[in-house]
Amino acid sequence: MSTTILDAVGASEGIEELRLPGTSLRGLASQPSIDRTVLSEFHTYGPDAFYMLRDLRHKFVYYVDAPPQLFDLQLDPEELTDLGTASSHARQRAVFEARLRAILDPELIDEEAKADQARMAGHFGGFAMLRRREKAAFTPPPTLGAD
Repeated sequence: MSTTILDAVGASEGIEELRLPGTSLRGLASQPSIDRTVLSEFHTYGPDAFYMLRDLRHKFVYYVDAPPQLFDLQLDPEELTDLGTASSHARQRAVFEARLRAILDPELIDEEAKADQARMAGHFGGFAMLRRREKAAFTPPPTLGAD
Protein backbone atom coordinates (compact mmCIF):
# COMPACT_ATOMS: atom_id res chain seq x y z
CA MET A 1 0.00 0.00 0.00
CA SER A 2 2.84 2.39 0.78
CA THR A 3 4.24 1.95 -2.72
CA THR A 4 0.88 2.91 -4.25
CA ILE A 5 0.58 6.01 -2.06
CA LEU A 6 4.12 7.19 -2.82
CA ASP A 7 3.55 6.57 -6.52
CA ALA A 8 0.22 8.45 -6.46
CA VAL A 9 1.73 11.57 -4.88
CA GLY A 10 4.69 11.63 -7.27
CA ALA A 11 7.27 10.37 -4.77
CA SER A 12 8.03 7.04 -6.40
CA GLU A 13 11.77 7.54 -5.85
CA GLY A 14 11.03 7.00 -2.15
CA ILE A 15 9.97 3.41 -2.87
CA GLU A 16 13.49 2.40 -3.83
CA GLU A 17 15.12 4.65 -1.23
CA LEU A 18 13.06 3.11 1.58
CA ARG A 19 13.39 -0.40 0.06
CA LEU A 20 9.64 -0.92 0.27
CA PRO A 21 8.29 -4.30 -0.87
CA GLY A 22 5.49 -4.67 -3.36
CA THR A 23 4.36 -2.94 -6.51
CA SER A 24 2.26 0.15 -6.97
CA LEU A 25 -1.34 -0.70 -7.78
CA ARG A 26 -1.45 2.23 -10.22
CA GLY A 27 0.72 0.41 -12.72
CA LEU A 28 -0.91 -2.96 -12.15
CA ALA A 29 -4.42 -1.61 -12.77
CA SER A 30 -3.65 -0.80 -16.40
CA GLN A 31 -1.94 -4.12 -17.20
CA PRO A 32 -3.42 -7.48 -18.07
CA SER A 33 -3.68 -9.99 -15.22
CA ILE A 34 -0.40 -11.71 -14.44
CA ASP A 35 0.06 -14.99 -12.64
CA ARG A 36 1.55 -14.03 -9.30
CA THR A 37 0.91 -14.84 -5.68
CA VAL A 38 -0.90 -12.21 -3.61
CA LEU A 39 -0.90 -12.23 0.20
CA SER A 40 -3.45 -10.80 2.60
CA GLU A 41 -3.60 -11.24 6.37
CA PHE A 42 -6.14 -10.48 9.10
CA HIS A 43 -5.71 -10.37 12.87
CA THR A 44 -8.47 -9.54 15.32
CA TYR A 45 -8.47 -9.46 19.10
CA GLY A 46 -10.41 -12.70 18.96
CA PRO A 47 -8.87 -16.08 18.16
CA ASP A 48 -9.39 -15.95 14.40
CA ALA A 49 -6.24 -14.97 12.50
CA PHE A 50 -5.95 -15.92 8.86
CA TYR A 51 -3.77 -15.46 5.82
CA MET A 52 -4.95 -15.60 2.22
CA LEU A 53 -2.80 -16.44 -0.78
CA ARG A 54 -4.19 -16.13 -4.24
CA ASP A 55 -3.00 -16.65 -7.78
CA LEU A 56 -4.97 -16.53 -11.02
CA ARG A 57 -6.57 -19.91 -10.42
CA HIS A 58 -6.67 -20.66 -6.69
CA LYS A 59 -7.43 -18.97 -3.40
CA PHE A 60 -5.88 -20.54 -0.28
CA VAL A 61 -6.85 -19.45 3.22
CA TYR A 62 -4.62 -20.53 6.10
CA TYR A 63 -6.14 -20.22 9.57
CA VAL A 64 -4.10 -20.32 12.76
CA ASP A 65 -5.54 -23.32 14.68
CA ALA A 66 -8.19 -24.27 12.10
CA PRO A 67 -8.34 -26.28 8.86
CA PRO A 68 -7.36 -24.43 5.66
CA GLN A 69 -9.66 -23.53 2.80
CA LEU A 70 -8.89 -23.85 -0.90
CA PHE A 71 -11.02 -22.70 -3.81
CA ASP A 72 -10.58 -23.23 -7.54
CA LEU A 73 -11.61 -19.81 -8.83
CA GLN A 74 -11.84 -20.93 -12.47
CA LEU A 75 -14.26 -23.78 -11.77
CA ASP A 76 -15.92 -22.18 -8.74
CA PRO A 77 -15.75 -18.35 -8.97
CA GLU A 78 -18.33 -17.93 -6.20
CA GLU A 79 -16.24 -20.07 -3.80
CA LEU A 80 -19.06 -22.50 -3.04
CA THR A 81 -16.91 -25.65 -2.93
CA ASP A 82 -14.20 -25.70 -0.27
CA LEU A 83 -11.36 -28.02 -1.29
CA GLY A 84 -9.43 -27.25 1.89
CA THR A 85 -9.58 -30.75 3.32
CA ALA A 86 -10.14 -32.75 0.11
CA SER A 87 -7.46 -35.42 -0.28
CA SER A 88 -7.51 -34.80 -4.05
CA HIS A 89 -6.08 -31.31 -3.44
CA ALA A 90 -3.47 -32.09 -0.78
CA ARG A 91 -0.59 -31.27 -3.14
CA GLN A 92 -2.06 -27.86 -4.06
CA ARG A 93 -2.56 -27.02 -0.37
CA ALA A 94 1.02 -28.03 0.38
CA VAL A 95 2.31 -25.79 -2.42
CA PHE A 96 0.35 -22.82 -1.10
CA GLU A 97 1.38 -23.41 2.50
CA ALA A 98 5.03 -23.61 1.41
CA ARG A 99 4.61 -20.28 -0.44
CA LEU A 100 3.07 -18.74 2.68
CA ARG A 101 5.86 -19.98 4.95
CA ALA A 102 8.48 -18.70 2.50
CA ILE A 103 7.02 -15.22 3.05
CA LEU A 104 6.35 -15.36 6.80
CA ASP A 105 5.78 -17.56 9.84
CA PRO A 106 1.99 -17.34 10.29
CA GLU A 107 1.90 -18.40 13.94
CA LEU A 108 4.75 -16.06 14.96
CA ILE A 109 3.31 -13.09 13.07
CA ASP A 110 -0.11 -13.66 14.66
CA GLU A 111 1.47 -13.92 18.11
CA GLU A 112 3.27 -10.61 17.53
CA ALA A 113 0.10 -8.96 16.21
CA LYS A 114 -1.92 -10.12 19.23
CA ALA A 115 0.77 -8.83 21.61
CA ASP A 116 0.74 -5.46 19.86
CA GLN A 117 -3.06 -5.36 20.03
CA ALA A 118 -2.97 -6.18 23.75
CA ARG A 119 -0.53 -3.32 24.39
CA MET A 120 -2.70 -0.89 22.44
CA ALA A 121 -5.91 -2.12 24.10
CA GLY A 122 -4.28 -1.80 27.53
CA HIS A 123 -3.52 1.83 26.75
CA PHE A 124 -7.26 2.40 26.21
CA GLY A 125 -8.53 0.48 29.25
CA GLY A 126 -8.33 -3.13 28.07
CA PHE A 127 -10.31 -5.37 25.75
CA ALA A 128 -13.38 -5.51 28.02
CA MET A 129 -13.75 -1.73 27.88
CA LEU A 130 -13.22 -1.72 24.13
CA ARG A 131 -15.85 -4.40 23.61
CA ARG A 132 -18.36 -2.38 25.64
CA ARG A 133 -17.53 0.74 23.67
CA GLU A 134 -17.28 -0.65 20.15
CA LYS A 135 -19.13 -3.33 18.24
CA ALA A 136 -16.42 -3.75 15.56
CA ALA A 137 -13.74 -6.44 15.84
CA PHE A 138 -10.67 -4.27 15.55
CA THR A 139 -8.15 -2.52 17.75
CA PRO A 140 -8.90 1.22 17.87
CA PRO A 141 -6.60 3.63 16.09
CA PRO A 142 -4.20 5.49 18.41
CA THR A 143 -6.30 8.68 18.47
CA LEU A 144 -9.59 7.03 19.47
CA GLY A 145 -10.33 7.64 23.12
CA ALA A 146 -7.22 9.75 23.71
CA ASP A 147 -7.77 12.61 26.15
